[in-house]
Amino acid sequence: MASLSPRSHELAIPALTLVFAYYENPGMLGLQWEQMARYTQEIKSAIEVIVVDDASPTNPAYSVPRPKGLPATSIFRIDHDVSWNQDAARNIGAHEARSAWLLLTDIDHVVPEDSLRALIAMPRDEQNFYSLGRTKFFGSHAQEPHSNSYLMTKSLYWSIGGHDEDYAGIYGKDFLFRKRAMKKAQEVHLP
Repeated sequence: MASLSPRSHELAIPALTLVFAYYENPGMLGLQWEQMARYTQEIKSAIEVIVVDDASPTNPAYSVPRPKGLPATSIFRIDHDVSWNQDAARNIGAHEARSAWLLLTDIDHVVPEDSLRALIAMPRDEQNFYSLGRTKFFGSHAQEPHSNSYLMTKSLYWSIGGHDEDYAGIYGKDFLFRKRAMKKAQEVHLP
């Protein structure tokens, strides 16, 4: 099993970048911060977290209190509020990520430490993208993978073309990215 520890203390390239699009959801972002602060130092050192605020007018991501002891974290903010512009937020996160591997998901999807540990340690094929099984936060009932949560390389993300920002303002078009992804790569479902 590969070590999750970085090679150098400050500038190590993370094994995985978590990318979250955010819009007016301080309670959920606060819960995310609380969960991430509980990760072991080994996991915190192996990941970076990027939150891209889609121009929240009232509760911007940077104003949500952050506990001490978070993994490396960056918050970006889009200046112009365009409805349903999470595609631009995801593209910004993917662009800014330092890791070769991206885990893109919604702000209301909490990633448990055990899942991160498994994703980092598992053999991954750079030509595939991985969809993730999920359970309710306060339960264990397995659910189908979410349509816009996936693990893939940064290079695959951009070879797919990233998310199409021409669809900003339209809700529910996440399947379009997945459709283009399936033309470029094989989808592998993970439990």
